[in-house]
Amino acid sequence: MSSVAKRIIQLRKEKGISVIELAKLLGISRYSIHKWEAEKTTPSVEHLNKLSEIFNTDLEFIINGEVSYTQPTQQTAALDSFINQLETATSFSSITKITTDFLKSLGLAKFLYNQIFRGDTSNSPLVTILTDIRYEWQEHYVENYLDIDPTWNYAATHTAPILCDDLIKQVSKSNPRIDALFEDMRKKIAPYFVVIPIHGPCCIASFVVSAKDISKSAQNTLHMALPILTLFGNHIYEATHRIAEKKAMQHNSSLSKKELSTINHLANGLTIKEIAEKDFITVAAVNARISTAKNKMGAANCEQLVLLTASAGLLPHNFGKMRKINV
Repeated sequence: MSSVAKRIIQLRKEKGISVIELAKLLGISRYSIHKWEAEKTTPSVEHLNKLSEIFNTDLEFIINGEVSYTQPTQQTAALDSFINQLETATSFSSITKITTDFLKSLGLAKFLYNQIFRGDTSNSPLVTILTDIRYEWQEHYVENYLDIDPTWNYAATHTAPILCDDLIKQVSKSNPRIDALFEDMRKKIAPYFVVIPIHGPCCIASFVVSAKDISKSAQNTLHMALPILTLFGNHIYEATHRIAEKKAMQHNSSLSKKELSTINHLANGLTIKEIAEKDFITVAAVNARISTAKNKMGAANCEQLVLLTASAGLLPHNFGKMRKINV
């Protein structure tokens, strides 16, 4: 019997919890528990974290039978230091360096961070990408895999971290190009990785972190770091959003009241013609206002103009129901 299965049984019996009771606490079927204990399947990262909470034990003990008293302390100290650095970061490049240094301190490797405005339905959405992956592979990724990347699709629809093995099982055989993407990633940049979804009030992000290699010890290092990686990812979100807002504020200082009024109409889903009728001006005048405002805000289209203005605190942040703007 594997050590994980053995320890689940051991901890469950020590706590006096039946299979049915444990299944209810986890929100899964009792048959899933039976499969874990019979070594037919293994718990996901989400379930391992919940098991550690239910059994009030260290996650490392469930995974490899050892409780570390020094590593969590060292990791916590490192986390506090690097979070303080994030809170004072002034550029995206500084966030990238801080993240790279933090992951190195944990014995981890590369990372990829994607952040997009929630509700951005444009053809060229506002995306912030931070990574220490070499630029050549980034270009290769954009040309070949961007449109089918399952890591982003998972992050946009889930909240729990997922390891690459579990993600690959979910999407395996669904698209030959996806299999090619994972094979490419494992050979060149991320032999073993975790996808951490981050959902904020106005943005969604995906924080992908790689282990150094495919060895069991490297995988365990990534497993053990999951709680602080998730916390750290949320601080990256806050720092990224703060810097994006600052950049937007620098652009919007000269927006006129008429331009802000037009942007507000766009945010409410009005068409150019409807705005013209509402403000008793010509369609050409509305287009002129929008064009000037886009130049001031550095926006590529109307959707981005609305979202950048909102991120600067000049419009409501709730774009969950914003429909595609008709121009």
